[in-house]
Amino acid sequence: MRRLLLVLALFLGPVQAQIDLDQAAQREARLLYQQGVNAHREGRLERAIDLYQSALATDPARLEARAFLGLALDQSDRPAEALEQYDLYLDQEPDDQTVGLNRAAALVHLARWGEALERLESLRVNPRLEGLRQNLRGVALLRSGQAQNAAQAFQSALQAQSDLVEARVNLAAALLVLGQREQATRELRAVLSARPQDPLANNNLGVLLSDQDRPAALSAFQVAAREPEAELNLVTLLAEQGKLNEALLAVSQVVDQHPELDRARVLYAVVLYRAERPAEAERELAELTGFLPSLYRGLSLLAQSQTRRAVGELREAVLARPDSAVAHHNLSLALAASDQLDEAVREARQAQELAPASPAAALQLGVLAVRQQRYSDAIVHLESYLRLSPTASDRELVRETLSWLKSVAPPARRSGPERSRKSP
Repeated sequence: MRRLLLVLALFLGPVQAQIDLDQAAQREARLLYQQGVNAHREGRLERAIDLYQSALATDPARLEARAFLGLALDQSDRPAEALEQYDLYLDQEPDDQTVGLNRAAALVHLARWGEALERLESLRVNPRLEGLRQNLRGVALLRSGQAQNAAQAFQSALQAQSDLVEARVNLAAALLVLGQREQATRELRAVLSARPQDPLANNNLGVLLSDQDRPAALSAFQVAAREPEAELNLVTLLAEQGKLNEALLAVSQVVDQHPELDRARVLYAVVLYRAERPAEAERELAELTGFLPSLYRGLSLLAQSQTRRAVGELREAVLARPDSAVAHHNLSLALAASDQLDEAVREARQAQELAPASPAAALQLGVLAVRQQRYSDAIVHLESYLRLSPTASDRELVRETLSWLKSVAPPARRSGPERSRKSP
């Protein structure tokens, strides 16, 4: 899914400007700034950024241009640059609540969840902004793996502002993570009954339906297709249905339209791998850096049994996103494949701590415990896997493995798994 929030609108109210320059420069800067606002409202973000920067070059004291420049940069997937502009603005206007919220949004977009939550907890806003604050807080909680707390934050957002559509869409996402599919569907249907073309609601409904009703999911993604993330979800669904040519065409169009979206290029590479065009896929990934490219390069290398290189790439993914359960889990798989079992267990524990309800983490810990002949621990982890994954296709095999383990594990040791501890 795309970001789970809509970037907070600075158009809610005026921002006080400081004026020190001569009247001609002031008038020119004001005109440039207003042209930037007009371009911004029309969705022409790059033009708006140029105009705001020109206004600031003409009159550096025109603070409202700096605040809007930060917003336009963040909406253009340039949150690090946005954060710099917000900090410069807040140095002069530290009590501006709206810009404070937008700064927290930039921190969320940079995956700096802890900093974002710390800022949002300390930020006091007037009642008209409380729904936005709680929604943003919920996004940070959800992205950091705290789905239950996130759901509560989204509910608080709706209590403060019942018509805050993005909070209801985000609540559905949190409920889906918690396995409350029916309630999640109800929340999304409530949004779509009033706004049937809402792209985020349709996108999330598509995600919800993708493993149960693929035609309906496909329809939802197509309605939401003007949102890049919905287009990428559509690509994923097409690939899963084996429609690789359609998927490649769709994802290549997203890459052409949004060359700044690394995740689109990563997905393009993934579909190329599925289409058995590995050389093209590797060329695409070779040009990219960061979490997703490292993750998928590592997975590709692991599939090719190049375990040493896979471990290196997946370590880079963990360093780039240490709070990602997926990154720790896949590094554990690579370490296990290279017989580094103690470290594999350490990474699997970390994955489970970050995502306690993950069936994959429980299964990995169970498999590793079997390999290390810690049979009573394996029993607990595999029983946990069966509880967490009631419809898994391998349940019968896991049950057979459990039956064997219970026949060989010393009864006195069946009190629970080894104590989970944080990785150093």
